Amino acid sequence: MVSAQSTPLVVARDRLEARRWPDGPRCPRCRAGDRVVKRANGYHRCLDCRHDFTVRAGTVLARSRVPLDAWLYCMAVLVEVGRGATAAQIAKAAEVTPKTALFMRRRLRPVLITLEPWPRNLDEMIDAVLRPGGRT
Repeated sequence: MVSAQSTPLVVARDRLEARRWPDGPRCPRCRAGDRVVKRANGYHRCLDCRHDFTVRAGTVLARSRVPLDAWLYCMAVLVEVGRGATAAQIAKAAEVTPKTALFMRRRLRPVLITLEPWPRNLDEMIDAVLRPGGRT
């Protein structure tokens, strides 16, 4: 039996949280970090402003139903192949439909256009994608 702590979704969430918040989660609304508690399913709650948020909040990944592990696979393909990665390559690696792969590529396009030089590894890509200023 696989524990809930070792599923690809939990591993992906933990990796993204560690890259976005190396000193612990911060509220995207009031920027408080000292009074944030962890809740179920990757949610955090700010006790100052009572705002619930996830690692996706305020990034291009916000309000997307695509699982976080699929986003990581998509970013890995983009790092490996480069700007010319096709939707078919992304769909195969992330185990999503080609339509979802196109959606993911479109969501990442504004970030990818600004990247110079191209990221050499997945952590650099994650840092660029999780940079605040995306969707709210």
